[in-house]
Amino acid sequence: MNIIEEYFWKATMAFQMNRLNESCEYICQAIEQHDQPHLTLEQLELIWCVIPKIITNNTKSIEHLVHYHQRMPIETDELFDHLMQSYVNQIEENQAKFCLKLINCFDKNLIQDNNDIDHIHLQCLQSDLYLQLSYKIIKRQ
Repeated sequence: MNIIEEYFWKATMAFQMNRLNESCEYICQAIEQHDQPHLTLEQLELIWCVIPKIITNNTKSIEHLVHYHQRMPIETDELFDHLMQSYVNQIEENQAKFCLKLINCFDKNLIQDNNDIDHIHLQCLQSDLYLQLSYKIIKRQ
């Protein structure tokens, strides 16, 4: 097992245990270590599964914060508003970096594998992923 396969194996294990942030870190490490954009179909499917789940979890986390904030006394509102906004900005920034890195990796694999039988499957995964991402963005606005 090479280093890339090991990172993806760790990412898969973390994903199965619902440790999404850890899974994301392993995937990003694998992509950074990878000198070529070519990944296996299973690795790309893992990326396809992780992105929407991490966005959903971040959205739920923000919704819980907003719900908690609504129950707080008025005196703490301003300080909590500032802290919450900083936290939300950090989540969104980290999520954007992660998603862009994975989507770029996905796109490079599609460009490279255009003669492969898996190309059609990859295009379906890509269109599903973009649809999910656009739905999440529209839903948040």
